[in-house]
Amino acid sequence: MRPTGDHFYTDSSAERNNAVAVFGYLDEGIACWTPTPSAATTPLFRLVHPAAGDHFYTTSAAERDNAVAAIGFIDEGVACHVFADAQAGTVPLLRLFHPGSKDHFYTTSQAERTFAISAAGYIDEGVACHVYDSAGQDRAPLFRAYKRYGAMVGLHLILVQDYADEGTACHVFAAPAPNTTPLFRLVHPAAGDHFYTTSAAERDNAVAAIGFIDEGVACHVFADAQAGTVPLLRLFHPGSKDHFYTTSEAERDYAVNAAGYTFEGIACHVFADPQAGTTPLYRLYLHPRDHFYTTSSSERDNALVNLGPNVPLDTAVQAMQEVYDTVGIKVQIKSVRRRSLPALVDLDVGACSQGLVTTEQAQLYAERDGMQPTDIAVFFVRSTIPPLNGCAAHPGGQPGAAIAAGATRWTLGHEVGHVLGLDHVNNNNQLMTGNGTGRIANPPPDLTPAEGATMDQSALTIDI
Repeated sequence: MRPTGDHFYTDSSAERNNAVAVFGYLDEGIACWTPTPSAATTPLFRLVHPAAGDHFYTTSAAERDNAVAAIGFIDEGVACHVFADAQAGTVPLLRLFHPGSKDHFYTTSQAERTFAISAAGYIDEGVACHVYDSAGQDRAPLFRAYKRYGAMVGLHLILVQDYADEGTACHVFAAPAPNTTPLFRLVHPAAGDHFYTTSAAERDNAVAAIGFIDEGVACHVFADAQAGTVPLLRLFHPGSKDHFYTTSEAERDYAVNAAGYTFEGIACHVFADPQAGTTPLYRLYLHPRDHFYTTSSSERDNALVNLGPNVPLDTAVQAMQEVYDTVGIKVQIKSVRRRSLPALVDLDVGACSQGLVTTEQAQLYAERDGMQPTDIAVFFVRSTIPPLNGCAAHPGGQPGAAIAAGATRWTLGHEVGHVLGLDHVNNNNQLMTGNGTGRIANPPPDLTPAEGATMDQSALTIDI
């Protein structure tokens, strides 16, 4: 296993800061205060075990020498100076050891020691030395940091939808209001393009000459600028036949310069933020051919098709981290995305066997723009065919998994476990049960040390 579970102590704030910024440690504040070196003090030696990742501190030169000669520690010199025996105003620095994570832990708190022994698996190893528990003259802080994780896995969470929800475009009036004009909505059945205009003449021509169907009034807007309004910019893509509307000049410029759109001017004027009497104008996108705008939340939800998993993503990620904590692997969510992939909302996974992927799986897992080779893409679909909670079969070089809307909170961690090399087991107390994560009997479920080692050895887990 990569090093995990290391408590680290230093009198250097710069070294502490570097450990946090570069090596993934968590700053745990000040462990204690140590005296200025004098004839009454003794060195506290610092050692590190490169394989276990454990920092070890002792006042005994003999123990230090044995740790180097017989156990594989490296001598890192003197951490600070302390008192070997109790002095006026000092407290014991208590020493503990975790035999599983190979972590030496030092604290002045009797309550923290008791908790570490009774609830966290540490063994009491007595008093390391004596120090101060508060600041004072001729005292320096000894900083404490903790590295819980030795490895990290990076995930991108992608919601696969028909139309993709792109949030709120702007704020408008659902009904007529003073100085407003209707924003007409039309759709072209062949091109699949929704078109919006305040011009009745343009609407009528689009119906008579271009093949659009009049869908009535989308909302009410201002034809001219009013106090507090912004322009709603109109663009058109001649290739995909998509009309696109945005209040963002930066988004307009990107669409023109990088995405092939043509700027068609100002459609109308709207509010960027909520105002009295206004309602959100929702924006959706069906890749690659239609931006769709509506004030109706029910119409928006119906267009989305797949609103997402029944278990909220945050809950699934939290459950996954809870289990992965036990093997020292940090879960990093690198992005949360929505993809308009109508044909893949209900995903054909075939036999769901690694090395055998369907045409639809190949199409889905190719959606990796901006991802690193070691990143795992997790696609949340409405369902799989045949029906499964999830499937981790993926094309070579495109690590990922698909998870259905009906999955449990443990499915995310289970499927990523497969991607990291784990097989099913016949044990409902374990995350990798082959009987379905809905049958997990002792939440949170277990990962065994052997499974942790397999995950750790995966090329997809990164040293931290």
